[in-house]
Amino acid sequence: MPRNPITPKVERFIDEYLMNLNATQAAIRAGYSVRTAKQIGSDLLSKPAIAEAIARAKAERSARVKVDQDAILRALVAAAHVDRNGLTEYRRVCCRYCHGDGHRYQRTAGEMERDRAEHRRKLAEHKADGKKPNPGRFDPQGGIGYHKLRDPHPDCPECFGEGIGETFIKDTRKLSPEQRAIYEGVEQTRDGMKLKAMDRKAATELLMRHEGMLQDKVDHTTKGDKLPVSAEPAVINVTIGKA
Repeated sequence: MPRNPITPKVERFIDEYLMNLNATQAAIRAGYSVRTAKQIGSDLLSKPAIAEAIARAKAERSARVKVDQDAILRALVAAAHVDRNGLTEYRRVCCRYCHGDGHRYQRTAGEMERDRAEHRRKLAEHKADGKKPNPGRFDPQGGIGYHKLRDPHPDCPECFGEGIGETFIKDTRKLSPEQRAIYEGVEQTRDGMKLKAMDRKAATELLMRHEGMLQDKVDHTTKGDKLPVSAEPAVINVTIGKA
């Protein structure tokens, strides 16, 4: 009678494999040698009885925790297809001269008020003490109305219609459910704000593995090592420098 290949250790391998569909890591967690884990994982997956046991366990899991499984798959679908402009954008915005009167330097209303007050202060100092420099007439330059989110002016003689490149992190309170599925948080570093999100390529590969569209492949020229396939969604970082 042939020996049953589903030993307690193999059962542990199957349980671990169902966690993230990575045979090498499952073999390590099941107690196999780290040095031979790739070979062992590939060998185990190639055995029909073990492949059938994994398929059966997947079916049982689907029936048992269908809602949780669906939620995981929805998150992976979102990570693979969601519009990432909902998290961060790189925009070309206007420079200070784009929309000023005569394409001269443009201020906001608050900046104009503060600059006028500073001019009046210097003028008063000059009148009180002739040794203080005369600031002359106040120059409003391009007037008020500057808004950094406006589009560049195509005829601007300073930026030549190219504007200024700016990176924006969106308000995470307003993310869609799909965007929330890939959002991993932000971190304030000394170099600026760092946004972390699930990587599209890794999520697509993991989704394909869950759907059976991507299988472990054995390269016989390298003693059974699998071709490299990402096992878990990676994290991408977008750093926004300090202003």
